[in-house]
Amino acid sequence: KNLGHKIFINQKNIINPDVIIFSKSIDLDFCKSIINNNKKTLIGIINPNYTTVKKKFINFGIVGSVIENDYYSQFIPCITFPLIEKIPKNIKIKKNKKIIICYHGNKVHLENLSSNFINALNRICLNHNVIFKCIYDINNLGLWNSRKLKCEVEHVQWKRRSWITHIASSDIGIVPGLIYSNNNLSLKNFKKEYNLVLKFKNTTNAGRSFIFHQLKVPVIGDFSPTNFEILSNPNNGFLANSEHSWYDALNTLCNSKKYRKFISNNAYKDFSMKYNPNTWGKKFIGELENLISK
Repeated sequence: KNLGHKIFINQKNIINPDVIIFSKSIDLDFCKSIINNNKKTLIGIINPNYTTVKKKFINFGIVGSVIENDYYSQFIPCITFPLIEKIPKNIKIKKNKKIIICYHGNKVHLENLSSNFINALNRICLNHNVIFKCIYDINNLGLWNSRKLKCEVEHVQWKRRSWITHIASSDIGIVPGLIYSNNNLSLKNFKKEYNLVLKFKNTTNAGRSFIFHQLKVPVIGDFSPTNFEILSNPNNGFLANSEHSWYDALNTLCNSKKYRKFISNNAYKDFSMKYNPNTWGKKFIGELENLISK
């Protein structure tokens, strides 16, 4: 609105708007019926997938990372807009005497946790009283099998009204993004000990890390590319791949509440500077105007 545009949310009977943006969960038949009544309208979809980008009536996609843009832009024009959550005010922090190590996101990342992380966390349990809190869609995806972990594990059903409180009440956030399933990738010209093959989804983005930064929870991420944006600065958090690095990062943060605060405050400042919603909003409107003018 501040940029001179009228925005309507969930409103019907608007005749020939310049742009209609649908969520990723929109029914495509319903989408097409609306489009038939607005022939000159530019149609966009948030977080496209392989099915939606193949529909001829979708004109552009809104994606959350350079990686997503790289993949989906071969099908339709894409606008990159980072996943910046609107954080509610006056979040109630639930205090716990134990150290809460938190994961939130899709169950697939729990199923693909590296043995290096699992071994490191099991070692941490020997000297620290920790809970590994996992927030994901249990109702639809089922309970993750956490039997390999020796620490206490708390499984939490993702709910829109409560997930923020659970994350804000945590002491450490972890952001795994790599896939450790068997594959035939190899680097033939290098010795085995020098090989480091990374596999990740083409929808990888930093949204799970961002929410920790916004809530000032210190983060340890794996070598998924989108984790490097904030965490490559060692004053903002940790990146870990080997068991030693995971253990060292977890142990350092478990040992010092003061250092956890130092790290999380730095990451929050860096995130706020790089991902100001107003700045990205202006950029987004500018790219929309370019698409409309073509």
